[in-house]
Amino acid sequence: MNSPEAWLWWKHGDCLEEGAALAAKFVTEVGQNAAADDVHVRRTRTPEGQVITFLAASDPWWHEQIRVHPNGWRGASLSEVARRFDL
Repeated sequence: MNSPEAWLWWKHGDCLEEGAALAAKFVTEVGQNAAADDVHVRRTRTPEGQVITFLAASDPWWHEQIRVHPNGWRGASLSEVARRFDL
């Protein structure tokens, strides 16, 4: 599978369970081979002490899923994030 550039999505709050459920849905809809696609869900605290959850993935399925059901997720390409924050 030819995957596009990885994207980073984020959402305020502890959304690890939601991210895990989305990853399971991804594997169910795309197939077991999708498990080889790197999908990472992590949470951390902002400097202000708020919890934020990050989801990093590269399959086109994620773009459509979050376009149709954004549920508070916002995102940008990894290169855009790197450029914006001079990483």
